[in-house]
Amino acid sequence: MAAIRWSQPALDDLEDITRYISRDSPKNAEAFVNGIIEMAEHLAGSPMIGHRVLESKDPNLREFMYRKYRIIYQISGEFVEIVRVIHGSRSFSIR
Repeated sequence: MAAIRWSQPALDDLEDITRYISRDSPKNAEAFVNGIIEMAEHLAGSPMIGHRVLESKDPNLREFMYRKYRIIYQISGEFVEIVRVIHGSRSFSIR
């Protein structure tokens, strides 16, 4: 079973999502972000459930969708690091 880590950019993404949804409903914002976190926790037991990120040639950089958001993660040994959480309409830029 892999351990889940969250990168600082991914945590910043969650804060941005929370702030945006909270404009209409703080309760919905909390539920939505909790849903993202719960989905990401499934990666601990099944890190290969996502598919490769189209913008990358790295087979260990993968993603899956939660509603309209891309949860992008990197598999590295016994860890799965959540790299970014971005809206599906946005491209992921590799730095």
